[in-house]
Amino acid sequence: GMLQQQEMRACVARALEALSSHHRAVLELCYFEGRSCAEIAEIMRCPVSTVKTRMFHARRRLRILMAKT
Repeated sequence: GMLQQQEMRACVARALEALSSHHRAVLELCYFEGRSCAEIAEIMRCPVSTVKTRMFHARRRLRILMAKT
């Protein structure tokens, strides 16, 4: 229901705050703004491979953080 969605969002927000700024940025650009890896690479001025690596680590970290709550 609505409450679960709000709790989920709060949980994600808390987990995002715990991530490094680089990791948070790639996730926000990807999920909230719907950007592709290529676009994120351009925005962050880094290679696509770096974006993919950050995305991988950020997702893994987010899963670990969310499993704790």
